[in-house]
Amino acid sequence: TVSVTGPCGEGVISEAFGLTITATQPALAGEVVLHPNPATDQVTLQLPAGTGAQGARLLDVNGKLVGWLPAQKEGQAVFSTRHLSRGVYLLEIRTSRGPVRKKLLIQ
Repeated sequence: TVSVTGPCGEGVISEAFGLTITATQPALAGEVVLHPNPATDQVTLQLPAGTGAQGARLLDVNGKLVGWLPAQKEGQAVFSTRHLSRGVYLLEIRTSRGPVRKKLLIQ
């Protein structure tokens, strides 16, 4: 229930309503593979055919951009993780079917 009160504090109106919140990853998320994960020196990103990847960015837990991968059509890309500190990162791949996010653990 949400209650609204006017500026003078009189006349409270209350109305009940339903709210559904959903958060899903595109079906493509299950087809994108990041390995090894956890990683130490390098990671391979495998993309299925028809992905239309437009690039990927690597973010730390604070949302700071710490890496960028150029666009890949499909196949695989290998990138070094030697410059990264131990911790959890988020790889966000931009595709023609929407963004795909993968968690990456660096040991």
